[in-house]
Amino acid sequence: MTGGALPAQMIPVLTTCQELRPAMNFYRNIMIMRAGADRLLFSYISSANFAISAEVPNVFQVQFTTTSMVPAYGSISPEALKQALGIPNAMPLSFGGPPHGPFPSVVTYADTDLRINRGDTYLPVLQRLN
Repeated sequence: MTGGALPAQMIPVLTTCQELRPAMNFYRNIMIMRAGADRLLFSYISSANFAISAEVPNVFQVQFTTTSMVPAYGSISPEALKQALGIPNAMPLSFGGPPHGPFPSVVTYADTDLRINRGDTYLPVLQRLN
């Protein structure tokens, strides 16, 4: 989820929150995760361009533009989080660039408040927050 900036690794996700604003072509994904042997708590925040095709309205197209990994507590230093994630010291915890993707996400609506997304390597079940 770093656009190839880091080697692939499995990191537990505790919760996911997605903000979708189709009229603005905006998508934000916030995940609370744990990393490393000490299970350091951090937020993974990614923003993207977002589109829904009229021909295939149940497939979201997402092009990521920015990614940030933020320690959840002041007691977790950026250096400790980098070490837990295997991030080189020279690499920032927040980075952006030209959009990469699009990455399709097939969406199934169970009802007006429950949505299932299916991507290549993930299957989140999301409930609408009002």
